[in-house]
Amino acid sequence: MASFIQYLSQWRQARLESFINKRIPASDSHTLDRKNIFILPNWSGLCYLAVCAAIYLLATNYESNLGLLLCYWLLGIFLVILYLSYFNLAGIKLVSSQTFDVHVEQNLTLQIQLISDKDRYSFCWQDGYKTELKKVNASHQFVNLGWQAKQRGLFRFPRVRLYSTAPFGLFNVWTWLDFNRKTYVYPKPLTCPEYQFGTGRSDSEMDDSSNDENIGDSEFYGLKPYQLGEPLSRVAWKRASYNNEWQVKQFEQSISDDVWFSLAKVAGSEIEEKLSKLTWLLINAQQQNMTYGLELGHKVLQPQTGAAHLKSCLLALAKY
Repeated sequence: MASFIQYLSQWRQARLESFINKRIPASDSHTLDRKNIFILPNWSGLCYLAVCAAIYLLATNYESNLGLLLCYWLLGIFLVILYLSYFNLAGIKLVSSQTFDVHVEQNLTLQIQLISDKDRYSFCWQDGYKTELKKVNASHQFVNLGWQAKQRGLFRFPRVRLYSTAPFGLFNVWTWLDFNRKTYVYPKPLTCPEYQFGTGRSDSEMDDSSNDENIGDSEFYGLKPYQLGEPLSRVAWKRASYNNEWQVKQFEQSISDDVWFSLAKVAGSEIEEKLSKLTWLLINAQQQNMTYGLELGHKVLQPQTGAAHLKSCLLALAKY
C-alpha cells in the first residue's frame, strides 16, 4: 500500500512538471500574463465565500432582500479583489542576469531584474532563503535569489515559485519560472601549507613522452653508453650505424620555476578532501604569482598563470 501511494505521488509530480514545462518553457526572461499566472482563493478567501453563502441562506430563509443585497455586494467585492490580485503580477517582466561560479558552502546567487510600469506589492520567492519584496517600484528593480551550494559540480538553478497575496490576502497568485541558468560549484578550499611549493608530478606521468617534450628547453651535453630501460628516442642512431655501439644523448636541463600540483601526490582519506586541498593550493599559487600546472589523472593542464588559468583549473576540479 505504501509503495502504491509513493508511486502515485511520483506520477502526479511527473505530470505536474510536464504540464509546467510545456506551459512555461525555460527562458532567461519572462513576462507575466494569463498564460503563466495561476490564481485560486486561499483559506481566507474560502472563509469569505463561506460567510457569503451563510448570508445567502439566511436571507433566502427569512426572505430578506437586504440580506440578499449584502450577499451580492460582498460577492461583487470578491470579484474586484480577484482582478486586483491578478493585475498585481500581470504585466511585469523578469530578466535574469549572468551567474558566477562559487565554492561549496557558499551562496549561489541569481540576480533578477524586475521591469514594471507601476508599483506592485508583496512579492515572495520560494528560493533557498524565501526572499521577499514588500514593494516593487515602477521602472525597474533588482532582487537576488539565493541557494546554498551543497556539493561540487554543475548546478542548474531550479524553477522558482513567485507568489503574492496582495492586495487583500484573499487570493494566492503565483507562477513557476525557470530562468535557464546554470553554474559550476568548485570544491571548498582546505588549507594545506605543506604543499604550497608544489607536489610534483605523479610517477606514471614521468614517461618517455614527457621527457621528450622537455628536450626542447634543454641543451645538448654529450653522449653516454646506453643502459637497458632508457628511452629509445634518446639513442644516437646515426652513430650506432657506424660502430654498432648504442649511445644515449645527454641534455643539460634548464632550471624551471614551474610548480606542479598532482591529485595523486596529495594526501587525503577521501577524494573530496584531496580536491579541496588542491583548490586551496591553486588559489594560493595564483595569489603568489606562481606559474603552476595541474594533474588530475589523465587530464593535465600545463603550467601557466593568470585568472583565466586559475578558472580552468578550478573548473577541472569541479568536473572531476
